[in-house]
Amino acid sequence: MKTNSHEPSHPCPEGPNGFKGLTKREHFAATIMSGLLSQGGWDTIQDAADYAVKGADALLNSLNK
Repeated sequence: MKTNSHEPSHPCPEGPNGFKGLTKREHFAATIMSGLLSQGGWDTIQDAADYAVKGADALLNSLNK
């Protein structure tokens, strides 16, 4: 089964699109970002954020294989 990155990660029956909260992509990126920042070693937070988004996209691509 394929996953849509724009679907809610934890659906609620509220909000403008029929749900409120984070999308799957946002949820994955936030989780990855948390792990990256806990390890330290990033020159800038923006570098970690960019890497987290790339990681979220890679995870979604793997889930859709």
